[in-house]
Amino acid sequence: MRVGLTGAIAALAMLLSVAAHGAEKVGTRLTVTTAANACESARLDDMQTTADGTGVFVFTPSVTKPRDLIFECGGKFSFYLSPGDDLTVRLQGKKIMFEGSGAAANRYLAAPSEVSTQRFMAHVTQPWETFAPAWAQARRSDEKRLSALADSVTSDFLVRERARIAYQWATGQVLFPFMHWRETDVPKLTPEGGPTTRMGDVPIEASEWSALPEYQTFISAYLHEQARIRMASDPALRTGDNRWLRAELAVARDLKTPSLRLEQASRVVETHVNDDGAKGMEPIWKDYLALDPPENVRLRIEKAIADDHAQRDGHRIEVYQTVDGAALEIHVLPPTDNAHRVGATPAMLWFHGGSGTEGTWWHCPIFCKALREKGVAVLAVELRTGNRFDTGPLEYLDDASAAWRWAVAHATELGIDRHRIGVAGFSSGATLALMLATRGIDAKDGQPTQFPAAVISMGGCANPIGPEEDGWFRRRVVERGAPSDYSPIDRVKAGEPPLLAVHASEDEYCSSAQMRTFVDRYQDAGNDATLVWVPDVGHFFPYYFPPGVVQVRAALNIALKKWGWE
Repeated sequence: MRVGLTGAIAALAMLLSVAAHGAEKVGTRLTVTTAANACESARLDDMQTTADGTGVFVFTPSVTKPRDLIFECGGKFSFYLSPGDDLTVRLQGKKIMFEGSGAAANRYLAAPSEVSTQRFMAHVTQPWETFAPAWAQARRSDEKRLSALADSVTSDFLVRERARIAYQWATGQVLFPFMHWRETDVPKLTPEGGPTTRMGDVPIEASEWSALPEYQTFISAYLHEQARIRMASDPALRTGDNRWLRAELAVARDLKTPSLRLEQASRVVETHVNDDGAKGMEPIWKDYLALDPPENVRLRIEKAIADDHAQRDGHRIEVYQTVDGAALEIHVLPPTDNAHRVGATPAMLWFHGGSGTEGTWWHCPIFCKALREKGVAVLAVELRTGNRFDTGPLEYLDDASAAWRWAVAHATELGIDRHRIGVAGFSSGATLALMLATRGIDAKDGQPTQFPAAVISMGGCANPIGPEEDGWFRRRVVERGAPSDYSPIDRVKAGEPPLLAVHASEDEYCSSAQMRTFVDRYQDAGNDATLVWVPDVGHFFPYYFPPGVVQVRAALNIALKKWGWE
């Protein structure tokens, strides 16, 4: 007989209570065999050990109740251990093999899920009438596979996994309207009654499951979609700054469970500060403090706010335009080494990454520091991100054009050379720089279109409307015109500015093949372009791969000399 989720919750609570008061089982052991050269030492949560010379690591963790432990050696792996388990794991390439007590549970966890994100994306283009029963069948398939383990795993494992399946399924239910709109050509986003009509028997407010990643993903998606509905019905939330934060915080405050209400309010505030900065947070912060958050959480967020504010110290800040009452700023960062330069300084406008949704002006890996050290001023631009202004890539483009025009108009007072003002960016900021390289600066007041003096792209999408890229970009630009009008790869022509393109060979967000094609077309049109490959790394290599940083700095030095900017 299938155990309902509500009954399962009660059963697990009883089991955990017994485990918490009972005597600890001893002898829990995990043995992991890896390739002999996979790593010199390995970690299991907060434990670390070295191999025995043949790639075998042995851990004896203290396990008082069933839990997941993270093993790190050439990658991260999650293994599930119960008190007294003696589990052996063999990592052979992409294959993972399990033996011993606890093997059945871990085989189940390592197998593909029918309600995974990948399966969801494979079905989300279908109409709701087709998607809903297929997604329900996916949940039943996972539950059937789990039930087949009943004689091989503990009861608490069955209870936990039913909850994980339920919340993965529920996340798909919640996200379907937006993702279907994003990935198809339906004319508008229709919530179809909102997330609450799609939940079935899955509890929305379930603080007992707050430790599950699947529950956290679900509740985050649920609050975000509820905030979308609230923004559509409340004109006050569609104006001003920090729109999504205000909407999500309002929804979080409506949760009935006090602990969950405070937990989720803290999450949305802290996430916003870390991802989007603290500008305009003052009234929101007062409302949040009224919830009486725990001191450790409050102090942690206050430190993040203070760190963001500290980035504003020690340099000139100017407003380049005001939109909907919000002043958008340029941060003028002068060269740190300008002793050898005679005359006006060249300058680069910097556009941060964040998929057009998040990020802030001072998020700048490698280039801001390197440019300033080479005698180039950096003008870091505050852009209207989706989280703060509910905007898309075309507002980004408007902001970038306005910032460039402002820099040219104020070049003399800034001490920069108006004829040597370029643009640079990382990720979505790099895509924006490529758009300016191929579209030019949008003409205003009858002025002719101009181009930046030089362009630097690191991790940009040369074809953001392509099927392998982000459907959100395509859906937002189609509101203004043909998507190809905003795709750099479709806009290449003669007379475009010199380009330095840096790209990771294994970039998982912006196609490396498309970037190679783009640079080939750019060069074939008679334009100056250099493509620098950083091998065997992914999109975010500037943050974790020192050899790549050295490679990029060397390429920048060569480009600046070639452009005459040294």
